[in-house]
Amino acid sequence: MDLDVKEEGISTLFCYLELHPHETWKLENLTNVYSTCNIQCYGGPALLQEIAKKCPPVAVAVAKAKKDGINFAGKTDIDFPVVEISDCMGWDSGPVKRELKMLMWNMSGVNGPRRTGVMVEFANLAFHYRAPGDLTEDEIDDVIMSLHTRIQKQEKAELTNLKYLFDTLHSVSHKNFWMCADDLDEKKNDKLKIILEDYFQDQTDFKAAVLDTTEPELSSYELSQVSSDIKQFIHMYSQEHKLNGRAIARVFHGVASPCFPATTWGRVRRFWRSNINIDFNLLIKLATKLLIQLR
Repeated sequence: MDLDVKEEGISTLFCYLELHPHETWKLENLTNVYSTCNIQCYGGPALLQEIAKKCPPVAVAVAKAKKDGINFAGKTDIDFPVVEISDCMGWDSGPVKRELKMLMWNMSGVNGPRRTGVMVEFANLAFHYRAPGDLTEDEIDDVIMSLHTRIQKQEKAELTNLKYLFDTLHSVSHKNFWMCADDLDEKKNDKLKIILEDYFQDQTDFKAAVLDTTEPELSSYELSQVSSDIKQFIHMYSQEHKLNGRAIARVFHGVASPCFPATTWGRVRRFWRSNINIDFNLLIKLATKLLIQLR
């Protein structure tokens, strides 16, 4: 939520880093895991102390909690980041979780397994990956810049595809539906076939369809109106939310995000989709500039 990025967006960034040509920046994506563990002991505080003695991960979790000032004198439960505990012990989280789950059962009984009075639950599904550590500040800046460049390149490619699709359909369309309702327009049909064949084979026309990246200019009235909307939005919501230029531009274009879901913000008609006619990237620049000025 702090990043205000959807799960699939973060996964995409991880994939970019995993495929990055720079070896020292590469990370290894692993299967998502539950990051926290909750242990409840129905046998009282003595049972918690008992399992801490025989289970090293619980012992480490208790020790770390005590360092943070938590008193376990009468405590019967503990919450801890199981992946972080596993990492500091040099273990993989999978075997650690299996060992923790085994705390629920006593396997030495004559009549088979029986419950021990311990409940172990895992929660908070999280990304799991291996990444190089100890990067310098310059290296971190280079990683961020590399990701930004990759995202901008992908954004331009997708916009080019979208514009090419629009221009293609527009070139073979009719002004009114009744103009092609009865008879097939062979000329436009053949034209569409040629465009599709070119796209899936040579892409001669597609490569020539370069996206116009010239930043649109706003009239003085439009600029003042947009600036006024941005300022009002900042004054009304800067205390409740962490705002940045992209977040404001998303609201003005009606693009939902984790911190600004459409189900909630769609009712804020004063701002939701209020400036959809203004270029998205231009909105980001204007909002960022005004955020800096109003700090």
